[in-house]
Amino acid sequence: MLNPDSSTIWYLIQTLPEELRVFLEPGYEDMYNKILKLQFYRILLHFDPATKSCMSHLKANLHAALRKDILPRILPFLLPQAPIPMDTNDSKATLDANPLGRKTTRKLLSKVIKHKAPNVPIPGAARRDGLLLLYQAHINPGLVIPGQVETL
Repeated sequence: MLNPDSSTIWYLIQTLPEELRVFLEPGYEDMYNKILKLQFYRILLHFDPATKSCMSHLKANLHAALRKDILPRILPFLLPQAPIPMDTNDSKATLDANPLGRKTTRKLLSKVIKHKAPNVPIPGAARRDGLLLLYQAHINPGLVIPGQVETL
């Protein structure tokens, strides 16, 4: 492969106007409806001044010409695909909540217990204190609940 600095394609990419840089981004085809026909024509003209495409052609035809003639030449210079973001649910944030916190609700404790120990039956009328005991028994045995007496 040629050195990108000595390549004419590299020079053309460096001189590409800002409004045409959208074609260098990964997944530019997702923005197909937002890209104007004029932009398709201008990028074809920028990379191939002797193009047979003209402004009066349909947008789909200009796009097909871009994929056929230009994309194979600029493929090595396209920006890399962005990494896939990690799956961060809101439930993950609630699972890390302090069970002894003042603002910890019955709903939150029930949700955490159901998520981490799905086989544990949770009574509908359970109060916060009872849910804390379930949390201690099934999720975090080392949890020290203030005011809890060790023996009966």
